[in-house]
Amino acid sequence: MTKEKTEDLFDEYKNQVYRFCMQLTKDRSDADDLFQDTFLLAYQKHERIDEAQNPKSYLYTMCLNLWKSGKRKRTMVALDNERDYLGAFESSEETVLRREEKRLITQAVMSLKDRYRIPVCLYYTDDLSVSEISNILKIPEGTVKSRLHKARSILRERLEGHDDKQEC
Repeated sequence: MTKEKTEDLFDEYKNQVYRFCMQLTKDRSDADDLFQDTFLLAYQKHERIDEAQNPKSYLYTMCLNLWKSGKRKRTMVALDNERDYLGAFESSEETVLRREEKRLITQAVMSLKDRYRIPVCLYYTDDLSVSEISNILKIPEGTVKSRLHKARSILRERLEGHDDKQEC
């Protein structure tokens, strides 16, 4: 791939890769660094990127490998920094309840071990297929499926447990 094509890749996937960086690092500053490092590495290794293959998966893999390599510290910061436009169409009570539910789900997902959290984020937030996640994480598709299943079970248990506490 040429350097010019790599720049096109940046334009096409920058938002998705940045969101993935936020999911991994849980911190805006660390996500910025990881994002820059990912595309710098892609630019440096542009010859290795095969347009016929899935360049998006290649970028996710590079990002994940940089993060795993220990170059990025891991901190717990809320992931949801997006503005919520739906609130204008709901009552105050509905807005509060929906935001609280979203906060609880995000908190539960972010508290998962990396082996479960990363596939969940890739599958539900980035809308990647099991096959794509398998390629990114370098694990069999069956393992991705079992981790997603286990993560759902853990989340169901944690969130149902929270509902029981609220009813008391």
